[in-house]
Amino acid sequence: MGYYVKISKSSLTIAASTKPSIYKVWCDLNDLKYNAQKRGGSWSSGGQASWNYSWMDEDYPSSCQTMEEILDMLGFEFTVTEKGDIKDLKYENKTGQEQIFFKALAPYITRPALINWRGEDGARYSWIFGDGKFFECDPEQAQAKLKEFKIQKEKKKLEKLVSPVSSPMPEVHKL
Repeated sequence: MGYYVKISKSSLTIAASTKPSIYKVWCDLNDLKYNAQKRGGSWSSGGQASWNYSWMDEDYPSSCQTMEEILDMLGFEFTVTEKGDIKDLKYENKTGQEQIFFKALAPYITRPALINWRGEDGARYSWIFGDGKFFECDPEQAQAKLKEFKIQKEKKKLEKLVSPVSSPMPEVHKL
């Protein structure tokens, strides 16, 4: 059983400089305080004996030494650029709990980006990253939201370029 999905388009780039921080955040998700959101595990003597995220090892931080290894365990394929950035995400498998991990990396995504998904029944949805936030919506809303983030980012750049000069104008003296 399970629901199969695939990425139909991804513009997400994960900067090499952010990978150590993302790795730490993703490892922190394995803390016991997050057991209630984990859908996998084992049961013994009438109760749950262990907890894990769907399709993940119970102690994935011990078996995964890098952010890329966790991304691979989640079921993603990707390209690593010469600079070490991650891009060209691909996924074609049953859904697990990928969304939890991607919500956690949203603050580290510096450029607005999207991932478009298509389910086995033709359903479509998108994940949007922008302004340090994560959104899930239908693809039509995604394009509008992505455009909004890009406009906001350009506006912030312009505001920095034309910010008021902090030094006072020199006095003009008459001869």
